[in-house]
Amino acid sequence: MCCMSYKPDFSVVSKITDKLIGTKTLIPDNTIGNISFDSEKEAHFVCAILNSDKAKSLFSMRSGKSKWGISIEMVKKIPVPKFNSKDKEHLKLSDLSMEAHKYAHKNELDKVNKIEEEINKIVEKII
Repeated sequence: MCCMSYKPDFSVVSKITDKLIGTKTLIPDNTIGNISFDSEKEAHFVCAILNSDKAKSLFSMRSGKSKWGISIEMVKKIPVPKFNSKDKEHLKLSDLSMEAHKYAHKNELDKVNKIEEEINKIVEKII
């Protein structure tokens, strides 16, 4: 998560591959927060919720709107349900987040926007 804004962006990463340095584990600094998960599916589920319009609205209400707009404590206050790998909506959010990451990496933002609309509809029902 990038904490440099009151409208943060969340992403799922584990390792980064670079042409010059190879594959390395991401190590966040003071401008990037880190939340660890046991599974990729759970990470994408939470990512979808935290990137939703509803979560961003909650962040906006709690933020001082400075460049240091949110904290991990603020993230913890978002009512993210516990991930249930048998819940169809939870799995759908996870799959949509994975798809959005794929298109964002290709810079296909029109496809990302459509996926985000679908994520927002599901998030409105579960939180």
